[in-house]
Amino acid sequence: MIKKFYEPKNIWFSGGVESSLLLYFLLSQQPNTKTHIFTIVERRTNYHMLRPVNNVIQWCINKTSNLNIDHIINYIEDKNENEKYLEIMYNEYKNGYVTCFGVNANPPHMQWDGPKYDPRSSKGKKSVWMHNKSIYAPFINIDKKDIVNLYKKNNLVELYNLTFTCDEPVAGNKPCKECGACKEREYGEGR
Repeated sequence: MIKKFYEPKNIWFSGGVESSLLLYFLLSQQPNTKTHIFTIVERRTNYHMLRPVNNVIQWCINKTSNLNIDHIINYIEDKNENEKYLEIMYNEYKNGYVTCFGVNANPPHMQWDGPKYDPRSSKGKKSVWMHNKSIYAPFINIDKKDIVNLYKKNNLVELYNLTFTCDEPVAGNKPCKECGACKEREYGEGR
């Protein structure tokens, strides 16, 4: 499933289901290459992300013994700045590095509410390599149910339970169960 490549790598890491699985595979399969782990946190509302992010990274380090990482956290004021900082960080760290995203296909019943082009559309097979092979997205053609099955198949349920998926958490760090991310996780779990 994950291509072995020996270039240093960047991974955009949220502590969610896909990025956590991708981080584990990259660290376990490619221990001798440098990995930059990038996390973007909205200062006012998303501090809840840091606990699962750090727990997942520590779990992956413990299971893989891979210490060849740098974790870079960028704090933003507003989630609308997210794409701007992704581009800045991508441009700053892209030279000589493969950038990895844990993005997956949307479930067939979920609609895209973003720009006209839907990178997560479940229609048609897309290349896992994007932007002249500088971005690697190995899960782009599978949806959340397939991702959950990969956790089970690889005996990584303990890692799955550390992940956090919610765009609008309540009471500090509880999933709202109403946002698109929560609905997609429920779909993946068969609920």
